Amino acid sequence: MKAESGFTLIEVMASMVILGLAIGALLGLISGGLRLASDMKEKTDLVLAAKARLTQAMSSESVMEGAAAGRTREGIEWRLEIVPFGAQDGRPRVFEVAVSAKDPVSGSEFFLTTLRTALEKQ
Repeated sequence: MKAESGFTLIEVMASMVILGLAIGALLGLISGGLRLASDMKEKTDLVLAAKARLTQAMSSESVMEGAAAGRTREGIEWRLEIVPFGAQDGRPRVFEVAVSAKDPVSGSEFFLTTLRTALEKQ
């Protein structure tokens, strides 16, 4: 009798199961990567919004105690607060400048805080 070449039905089915599992795992990795990229973009947008407001506050000549809030074109809500820092006996005065940025959709929030000195006008 002549030996036949080729694959049996069981071998073909087993290879299809292995191929299906490999494709499923690959799709899971791709999906996870896309989700992480989306999360990182959201966090990057929050950092950039907070940094822009902090840079604006730090670059102005005068420092005034108070708060301001707004929303970026991307829909990120931000809040800037400038308050005196510690006991203020001498000169220069020290202010704490705090900025928060929040994504109203996801609820993610990012905070930046720094100190700034300012001389009092005589």
